[in-house]
Amino acid sequence: MRINRLNYLQSIQSTDKANKNQTDKKAQVDSNDNIEISDASKEVKKQVENMKNNSSFNSKRVNEIKTAIENGTYSVSSKDLAARIMQKVQEDSLI
Repeated sequence: MRINRLNYLQSIQSTDKANKNQTDKKAQVDSNDNIEISDASKEVKKQVENMKNNSSFNSKRVNEIKTAIENGTYSVSSKDLAARIMQKVQEDSLI
């Protein structure tokens, strides 16, 4: 059995046109839809913006660390890590 490709393509094109017309009509009907962003989402966005604008964020250092991790050359001193953990615990207990 051989299918005539021209008829097949024409039927696909007519179906696509019909679907597009239905989509356009639906878009016109739904144009009054509204969305509301939750307070939590607004807070997340605010925090992200603060991080981007924060001068203490060192993107150069972050990229250096990422590269070192990818290359397998990043190492952490366990003594330095332990000291920083203890420092953070002490700072948090004072608050």
